[in-house]
Amino acid sequence: MSFQSIIDSCDSVIKAAGNLSDAKKNAIDFIAKYRSLTEKNVSLESDKIGLKRTILALSEEKASAEANVHTLTEEKKKSDSMNADMIDQLKTLAKEKEAIESEKTELLREKALLETDAADTRCQVQALLEEKASAEADVPALTEKKKKSDSMNADMIDQIATLKERLSSSDASVQLLAK
Repeated sequence: MSFQSIIDSCDSVIKAAGNLSDAKKNAIDFIAKYRSLTEKNVSLESDKIGLKRTILALSEEKASAEANVHTLTEEKKKSDSMNADMIDQLKTLAKEKEAIESEKTELLREKALLETDAADTRCQVQALLEEKASAEADVPALTEKKKKSDSMNADMIDQIATLKERLSSSDASVQLLAK
């Protein structure tokens, strides 16, 4: 058994002990609530008897009570409708939350891709900087070669011009001789 699994087992035991403590507290709370509800039930039974007496006394006002029942029924319908609307809103919010979570996951995936792209770009930039440094190091030698090449080109142009002049003068002499 590895050290990590021992630690995991200890964590599980600690968590289970915490859960057991919570369950014990919940049981004590439940018993207290049960006792309170029992006392309330006795009180409600007493109230029920009193209400029956009141109902008997109010039987003469039945028409008014029926109007009140109708009003209360309408209010219950409104309340039920509001509850249904709230339930629909909760469902909509749950769907929106799910969509947001999905979008968050997608954004995290995109972020990881962007971070990978950024790392690749940094590598490419580093390679380009190295190529630039190498190219800049070659500039003096290439400049010197260009100067030599320009000088050779100028010499060749001068030689061509001289040859053209000689050729022209030779052509002129040949034409004079041919006449």
